[in-house]
Amino acid sequence: METKIDMLQREIDKCLTEMETAYPELFRNLDETPVFGEERRGSITEAALKNYLQSLRSQMESYRQVHGEPLKD
Repeated sequence: METKIDMLQREIDKCLTEMETAYPELFRNLDETPVFGEERRGSITEAALKNYLQSLRSQMESYRQVHGEPLKD
């Protein structure tokens, strides 16, 4: 049975894959985005994953607004 954390991790993976392929320049700057803030490794919570996913989506939306949609092959 898939947990909420598993589902969020899958959504984060999809978001990162989209970012890497559609917006590589944004993806390259991800090092500047804190993944889990002050939380220690091993204590990743559902709330932390939700916040990170929202942060990724927000960054992509802001990037789209400034730079437009990516070109399709």
